[in-house]
Amino acid sequence: MIYYFITGNFFTPELKNIFQVQVKLSVFYVIFILINPFFEELVMRGYLIIRLKNIGLSKYLAGLLSILVQTLYHSYQGFYGVFMV
Repeated sequence: MIYYFITGNFFTPELKNIFQVQVKLSVFYVIFILINPFFEELVMRGYLIIRLKNIGLSKYLAGLLSILVQTLYHSYQGFYGVFMV
């Protein structure tokens, strides 16, 4: 409803990034699919949480901020994509 009042249109999700489904699978592509989430979690979250704790934030606040940052950099996928992540 809020989207309608702001834009005057109803929200209709679009199929974005559909080209990813059409890629032929190769060994390297499968390896990338399996390894990428671990690096994303370890590097991004680990680094960010440690840095936020080093500047004096509690571990809980640092954890919540890392969730917010990850949500923001997945926002190109739209609301449903962010929700699924």
